[in-house]
Amino acid sequence: MLNQDEIDYLSKIPIGKKISIYPFDSKVTKVVEDLTQSINNVFPDLKVKHMGASALEISGQNDIDIYAFSDPSDFKKYLLGLINLFGKPQHKHETFIEWKFTKDNFDIEFYLTAKDSGTMKRQIAVFEILKNNNDLLKEYEKLKESMNEKSFREYQEKKYEFYHRILDNKTKAILFDLVGVLVFKKDNYIATSVDEINAQNIENLFNHIDDQRLIKDIKEKLNLNDDEIKKAIPYIPSKFEKFDKLWKILPGLKKQYKLAIVNNGNSIASKYWKEKFDFSIFDLFVNSARVRLRKPDPKIYLLTCEKLSVKPEECLFMDDSLENIESAKKLGIKTIWWNKEENKEKLLLELKKLIE
Repeated sequence: MLNQDEIDYLSKIPIGKKISIYPFDSKVTKVVEDLTQSINNVFPDLKVKHMGASALEISGQNDIDIYAFSDPSDFKKYLLGLINLFGKPQHKHETFIEWKFTKDNFDIEFYLTAKDSGTMKRQIAVFEILKNNNDLLKEYEKLKESMNEKSFREYQEKKYEFYHRILDNKTKAILFDLVGVLVFKKDNYIATSVDEINAQNIENLFNHIDDQRLIKDIKEKLNLNDDEIKKAIPYIPSKFEKFDKLWKILPGLKKQYKLAIVNNGNSIASKYWKEKFDFSIFDLFVNSARVRLRKPDPKIYLLTCEKLSVKPEECLFMDDSLENIESAKKLGIKTIWWNKEENKEKLLLELKKLIE
């Protein structure tokens, strides 16, 4: 459903106006580099972002959309310098100032804009989703191409509907990494007994996908026999403890979302993980060794979504590996990177803000 601002904008478009769509032109790159450099030569502190079809390298209107982000209270500081670069602005608004001009046969739209306005947040969100989801990007390009030489009003309406569809997908499932999100190594943990030391050495050999190969490696590389392996395995989870503040909110999350763990790990110790940590609150536990897939392979996320009966864009995923996060993000999954350098409480707060 379109909002009132979108309806008002559509009503102002002349009925007979047509839209022309052109293939992506690689010359865009040089034009954007030159414009960005010219801005930063005058204002090194301005953050400049290229968005729109040309930034996504898909068919479009042969135009270039460039944004420079600033608090509106600082617009005056930049205005004169930008007028010297681009001439008199086309429009002035309390949250943005717009310039329109032509450079090297491209129509340029440049905005000095507040980054935190509702409109800008939506534009950035749409751009980031399309940039990281190839399927949605292809669908968006086909939409554009299908409207070539047709009604501009109808084209804009279809774009709005597309944006709403990809933005208004409510989160239905939360996917958790195990170690580094739900559980962490105990502070000052030191393996002391023979079995604990063996358990730690076994963990270091984990390949997360092949239990038989792991047993073979344990015997060959650690020189352990079957009895020593059997005694060591129960100690593998013993050095970990729950991040209690996160576990305490799980019952509340369970009332609103499907919950799943997506874990890279061999299954030989799964019995002891489940004995130490009660995972019954989770709807699904995906173990890489059991499904023969491991993060960051996108297939493990798609399998998880299939088992939960949700779409990737309806999921939120948390992991301490940036590689795993980037892989999930490309599927349209919302993500929070649990960067090891960040404070856990800060990341928990970020989760709470996303699901409020």
